[in-house]
Amino acid sequence: MDATDADGRTALWLAVRAGQAGLLGALLSAGASPSRADGGGLPPLWVACAMCQRGLALQLLRAGAAAAACDGEGTPCLHVAAQRGQPGLPLVREM
Repeated sequence: MDATDADGRTALWLAVRAGQAGLLGALLSAGASPSRADGGGLPPLWVACAMCQRGLALQLLRAGAAAAACDGEGTPCLHVAAQRGQPGLPLVREM
C-alpha cells in the first residue's frame, strides 16, 4: 500500500498533490499511511497545507497525520498554512 515511485512518493502522496479527495479517502480506508513523506521529506499533510487544500488536510488529520509534521528543512505544516494568508486561515484554525 505504501510502495513508492523513484522520488519516494506513495499513491496517497500523489493523490494529495493532485487534489483527489475521493482517492485519498479510498487509500486511507485501505490502510495507506497518512504521514509517509516523499524522498525530499515532504509529508502529505505539508503538501495539502501548501496547496490550501483544507478538506484533504482534514482527512489526513482525522486519519492520524501529525499536525506538527515538518518538511525536510524543518518548516511545520501549520507555518505553511499560515503563510498562505487568507486561503490558509481556515486550515490554521482547524489544526
